[in-house]
Amino acid sequence: MKGRAITSRDFTPAFRLSLAAKDAGLVKAAAQRHGLDLPLIDAIARRFAEGAREHGDEDISATYLASMPQRG
Repeated sequence: MKGRAITSRDFTPAFRLSLAAKDAGLVKAAAQRHGLDLPLIDAIARRFAEGAREHGDEDISATYLASMPQRG
């Protein structure tokens, strides 16, 4: 679904990564309040937060950029 955006490096926001990070954090907090261990949600929230630090105003597909090695 987002593959074309990633390969063309078009991160025009349909849903901003910063909002996805916020929502993932809310889901993680709700799971913790209810005593649920959801490691996948933890991983998603962490990755979205990492990506949002530099690419929060771009589309959620910009999460891909958090996986790329730093280019010097």
